[in-house]
Amino acid sequence: MELTIEEASAMAQWVVYLTDSVTEGVELVTAHRSRLPQHSDLLRDLTAREFVGQPIAAVSMVTHLLLDTQRPFHDCYNLRQLVRRVLAT
Repeated sequence: MELTIEEASAMAQWVVYLTDSVTEGVELVTAHRSRLPQHSDLLRDLTAREFVGQPIAAVSMVTHLLLDTQRPFHDCYNLRQLVRRVLAT
């Protein structure tokens, strides 16, 4: 089943809150076109939660989402914080 870009983008928002199935959630999001909504808290939530304890999953999902993110993109600060946190792991 093919998800729309809106459905896959919405799904990415809740992947952050998964525990044992983070990898499966990221695989599902990255299997479909998706993006960061313009007013999303996803990057802030990723940085604040232990999700970045899985840096490969975090980087994979964020990279995928940024490919189709529409401009203007106003979340550079949270992106920088996430990158710093991932690099520190």
